[in-house]
Amino acid sequence: MDFLLRAVLRPAAGVLAMGLMSATIVVAAEPPTAQQALLLKPIQNVVIDQPTASEIAECKIEAERVGKGSAWAVYGPQGQPLRKFIDYNGDGKLDTWSYFHQGFEVYRDIDTDANDRANESRWLNTGGSRWGIDKNEDGKIDAWKIISAEEVSKVVIEALIANDMDLLQTVFLTPADCQKLTISKTYSDKIAAKIGNPAAKAKQLLATSKTITPGSKWVRFDTSMPMPSLIPAEEGKSGQDLLAYEYVMAIVETGGQTKFVQLGEFVKVGDAWKMTQFPMPMEGDTLEMTEGGILLQPAVMAAGVPAPATMDPAIQKLVDELQALDKSSQAAGGPNAESTRKRIALLTRLSRETTGESKNQWQQQLIDEITAGIQTSSLPGGMAQLVALETEIKTSDANSELVPYILYRRISAEYNEKLRDTSMTNEQRQELQEWWLKQLTDFATNYGKVPDAADAMYQLAMTQEFIGKQKEAQVWYQKILIDHKGTPPAQRAIGSLRRLTAVGKPMNLPYKTLNGQNFDMRAYQGRVVLVIFWSTWCVPCAEDLPQLKAMYAESKAAGFEIVGIDLDTDRSLVEPYLRKEQIPWAQLYDEGGLDSKPAIDYGVISLPTMFLIGKDGNVISNATSVEDLKERLPALLK
Repeated sequence: MDFLLRAVLRPAAGVLAMGLMSATIVVAAEPPTAQQALLLKPIQNVVIDQPTASEIAECKIEAERVGKGSAWAVYGPQGQPLRKFIDYNGDGKLDTWSYFHQGFEVYRDIDTDANDRANESRWLNTGGSRWGIDKNEDGKIDAWKIISAEEVSKVVIEALIANDMDLLQTVFLTPADCQKLTISKTYSDKIAAKIGNPAAKAKQLLATSKTITPGSKWVRFDTSMPMPSLIPAEEGKSGQDLLAYEYVMAIVETGGQTKFVQLGEFVKVGDAWKMTQFPMPMEGDTLEMTEGGILLQPAVMAAGVPAPATMDPAIQKLVDELQALDKSSQAAGGPNAESTRKRIALLTRLSRETTGESKNQWQQQLIDEITAGIQTSSLPGGMAQLVALETEIKTSDANSELVPYILYRRISAEYNEKLRDTSMTNEQRQELQEWWLKQLTDFATNYGKVPDAADAMYQLAMTQEFIGKQKEAQVWYQKILIDHKGTPPAQRAIGSLRRLTAVGKPMNLPYKTLNGQNFDMRAYQGRVVLVIFWSTWCVPCAEDLPQLKAMYAESKAAGFEIVGIDLDTDRSLVEPYLRKEQIPWAQLYDEGGLDSKPAIDYGVISLPTMFLIGKDGNVISNATSVEDLKERLPALLK
């Protein structure tokens, strides 16, 4: 079995970045070393065993048979399991990356669609019970198949600490969840009001809270209820029994002190728990509980609330079939081509046999399901289905909010599908790129205010950058700031504009070194400085390294300095790499890789990205190459 070291990266944003930054490193048919295998790390944060540099030499790697497939297993000096990379179906591709802690498998990344990129993450044994789904394979969890109430409390606190609004959104009860649970409109509206705008609420909370700070740490889940409560359907809040917790709290440690955060009410949706309220830290020394939950209220308090209309039996039957299909799919290890086909059929019927907001919700799920099938090449004929659905939606209501929603997903899926054609000539690839630019331009022009337009504009700006049209790129980056202020694409656009207009300006680097010390660029005043954004997985970075080390050794005494900004997601990879390669210059580091603050601050979308700074402290070039540096450096040092 050929060993494929496939590191699944988190691209800067969207389809284009994934296309430009290949994440596959193929190690030839020679058997891998334990050291090579130990370079792979989990996509999500989890504690795993990592041998020291001296212990790595004593680790061993063995080929093993696993069912119809095979695996490479890495064992530590005492024979304890450390890693296992598995090809379950014998197709020559890895589909599971397993990681161990104290002899237990605690986490695995899973590729269910055979495209060499993990789209699921599972925590196991002492690692927990979570099962997360990464629909767009960008390294971020988009939804939970399984998550316990305890783990929800942990995710909430960690999302707030990291200011990760995308992660925070995954644990709130959504309108689609309310529909699935047949919660009445009266209560679903109350839940929506309680949750409100999480991003805006989080921004306000983090600006003032002394309970949740960057240095806080989740400790444990707590509740005054010894067990979850069952809300019977007869109470009129839902068309089915509900399982809920009330008065949930998270205990956190901040500045060496124990603090409390009220999380409110949790309700179970399938195998995942969700929140019905926005979290509220208890500030100061007063521990005062706010009002209880929304669903777990005595019937007398809900007097006068009309009972929900009973769901049409035919619709309920379809919903039950969908839930049963999802449950059986999970039990079988995840969706496959057949379960996807059946799910699309059920969603199609639900979208056609419901009305109003329910219809929109089912249609949106149907769009997402078909799009995912196209992008993963697991749904033959998927593009024709998506085009037909797009026509149906436009014909039904040309002004529906689903029109731009499906249009953007259709053009993105079509571009991805065509891009995978390895038989294309250079001329055909050029034509495809021009088609993609036109589609993005038309979408951003016609639907400039919808949420997807921010991503379309960012994709458009990045594409313009990569083909050398920087002025056009700046126009789109600026438009994102005007039309979509405060969104993640807008934050990246600010950084991209900072990078594109950096020449002639000082470059501030208010970050910390790899060992946690404050860094000050003023210490390099009067010297020529090369600032490199890099990572241990970046092949061009490694190729440039020998020449950079040679120039540094030759010119340091004459006033040349280098500052590295590492964009690895796993800090533990960096120091061993620096020692192995004997890299002598300063290194800055911030958690998050390509989503870290330094990467966003300077709009970094590919590696290496290098800035050349003159003796006066101002940027000379925002896109330096090694060859350019060789040519310029002697004159700059005179």
